[in-house]
Amino acid sequence: MDLKIVIGQRLKIVREKSKLSQYDIAKELNIAQATIAQYERGRTCAPAEILDWYHKRFNVSFDYLFGYVDDIKEILTSEDKTEEMRKLIRQEMDQYFKDKK
Repeated sequence: MDLKIVIGQRLKIVREKSKLSQYDIAKELNIAQATIAQYERGRTCAPAEILDWYHKRFNVSFDYLFGYVDDIKEILTSEDKTEEMRKLIRQEMDQYFKDKK
């Protein structure tokens, strides 16, 4: 599955578990509600700053946001991460920043 879609699904789960609307999140981030909707639908990849905000605001791991673990509170140790996962993250971030230029 496309990483944008996985991340979007996870952002939506985090928001819904927190009983917040897309509007609430958008207001806190000072961005448009439509932008949150695009992230959640996987049409646009949420930038690193947004993922970091979710990580800090909701105390969720990046492993959860990227779909590497299903338990919202589970954190993988560095020994559990494969080289393939690291490459995938690196590729997705490189592509994001390339598209942004």
